[in-house]
Order: sequence, then C-alpha cells, then structure tokens
Amino acid sequence: MKFLTRTLALSTFLLTSTSMHAATRALAQQANPASADISAHQESVQAIVIDAGATNTRIGYWNGTEVSNIKIIKTPHYRMPALQGLSIKEVQQIWIETLTQLVYDYHIQYPFVQCVSIGFPGPVDANGTIVCALGLWTAQAPQIPKTVLEKHFDLPVVIADDVRVAVLRYAHDQRYQHCNRVALFTVSSGIAIKCYDRYSQRVMVDGKGRGGAIGCMQVDDSNNRLTGWAISGDLSSYASGIGIINLARRLARENAQGLYKASILNDVLTSTEGEQFNVLLIDAYKKDDPFAHKVITTSIDYVAKALSHFILLTTPDIIVLTGGFAQAVGDSYRTMLVSALQKRKVFGFSDAELEAMIQWDMHDDLNGLIGAGMQARDFA
Repeated sequence: MKFLTRTLALSTFLLTSTSMHAATRALAQQANPASADISAHQESVQAIVIDAGATNTRIGYWNGTEVSNIKIIKTPHYRMPALQGLSIKEVQQIWIETLTQLVYDYHIQYPFVQCVSIGFPGPVDANGTIVCALGLWTAQAPQIPKTVLEKHFDLPVVIADDVRVAVLRYAHDQRYQHCNRVALFTVSSGIAIKCYDRYSQRVMVDGKGRGGAIGCMQVDDSNNRLTGWAISGDLSSYASGIGIINLARRLARENAQGLYKASILNDVLTSTEGEQFNVLLIDAYKKDDPFAHKVITTSIDYVAKALSHFILLTTPDIIVLTGGFAQAVGDSYRTMLVSALQKRKVFGFSDAELEAMIQWDMHDDLNGLIGAGMQARDFA
C-alpha cells in the first residue's frame, strides 16, 4: 500500500511536470526564435530515443546522425520484488510514468526535439499500439495506444518493437549495403529476430507487428516439454536469459546422479533465480564445468533448430547476433551456434555460407538507440 501511495504521488507529479514542460518549451522558443526556426527546418530529425528493454531501459539524445547523453535504468516489470502485489495495469502505469519522467528531463535539456522514438520489447501494430509484452506485463495486459504515450510526453511518438527498430542500424550500415536482406537476432531476456528487406525497404512484419517472434516458436513437443511464455515448449523457455534456468532445472533432474551431482552448480538451482543464476551458470561454463557446458550447448541446439527454419524461409544474407546473454557467454556462443547450424545441414546453404552469415554486432549496446534514431526519420 505504501508503494502504491508513492506511485500515485509520482503520477500526480509527472502529470503536473508535463504541463510545466510544455510551457517551458514555449518560453524557450520565444527567447530564441532563430534557433527554433533552424530546428524546424533541419533535414535530420532530432529526437529523444528510448530502447525500452525487458531488463534495462536506455535513453539518449539523437541529433540526426549520432546518439549522446545516454542513461540506463532498470525497466519496471511485473517480476520485480518491489512491484509484487500490484495489478498488471498498475505496473503498466508505473512503466509509463517512469518513461514520462525521463522524457521530461531530456526535453528540458533539448527543447527542439521533434519526437520520441521508442523500441519496445513486444509487438507494436502499424498504428503504434503496444499489443503485448510478455516479459513486462504477461499476455493478459491491456493494450496501450500510442496516443496515451503522446499525451504523457507532450511530444509525437514513433514506436515499434525493439528488434525491428534495432535492425535499422545494420540495414543502413555501409558494411552491409551489398546485402539484400539483413537480419538482427537477439538472445537476451527474450529471443527475437527481424529481417530488413532492401528490395521493399522495410522490415518484414505485418500490420499487426507480427513476424520474427522466433522466441515463441515451439522447439520441443515432447511429453516433458517446458511450460512456455506463449506456448509450451517455446524457444524462450530454453534459451533466453529468463528461461534458461528452467532448462537447467530439467537437465539437473535428468542428470541428478551424474553431471549435476559433480557440478559446482549443485544446489544452486534451488537457491537462486533469474539473472543471479545466469551469472553463476556462465561463470561455471567458463571454468569448464561439464554440467554448465551441457546446459548452454543444449540451449544452443534449440536455437539452431529454430534459426534453421528462419534461414530457409527468409534467406538472409547476414544475421547479426546480439543480446546480453549471448554476449555474456562470449565468442564461443557464435562458434557453437554456427556449428549447430552446420550439423543440421540447412538445405541450400554450405557450411562456409553459414559461417559467413552469422556475425557479431558492434558490442556497444547502442543498437536500440541508433535504430531508434533512424526510426525517427519516419516522423519527418
């Protein structure tokens, strides 16, 4: 109750702040009309850019060519201990209010931005309506129209799902201009892939934001398949930063008297959760713990199973690998993924083509923010 009271107080403050912000911006334009006129006629759109991940949210200022003044905060979501007991709608409101405060602070610093460009961790339809976010609010959460965000921010909003936004960075990268189809594949809190088609000059999704939800693909239809986010046996339950602990628990049961008994992770599965377990798992893997190695290689086998279907259906020229979990495992993640794909003998693709196809991202955590900057061009 105390937390909810504080939340309601924050809501009142933010609603007041956004109204004050509109007045502040008007005063700034009156005080410096020449700057306001230049800003309005710039060829490149200036924007507040947000990469709203399921774990962390990044925000920065896009000046038309690059991003700066980056801040990172934890994303409010229903799994947070501090938010336990609140309804999903209340958690959604906290998420909106958190972004509103960030946007307000940035708009004060950059009063001539023209929009807020957001990459969101879930499907967004062609009208900018947030359809759902399994990692933030569960499947039962109400949809959020873009107009709700615009009312809070006092700025126009351009929004799409985060991987759809992030792939724009590589679609427009000079290194990949010879590629007709450029895909971005993320293995992080969630798992998703999006492909940019240069022929049509668009990311391959439909009007409801569907397409590339590879984490929701069923990769296990056995009787002991894991309970999934979307469906039982889905890839996210076996390979995402949130789901891999469930795979580890199943393998521990299956190897209780073998690899798990001798593992430095023995008994850890019953006393740790989520991110904490992932740190221990990856540390054990890098110390050549056989059980940790089995968990990660089994997970990657499931990833290769799903990714091989994507390759067959979309024929990408390049797949850029990204995501906090894959990067934490290190270079061996890509090596094992390529090997697993080659063992599957993806029809029509040679081992050399698969090796060249899977490439690491820039490793700078800027995919979402730079992609959001490029998305902001849609506002022009």
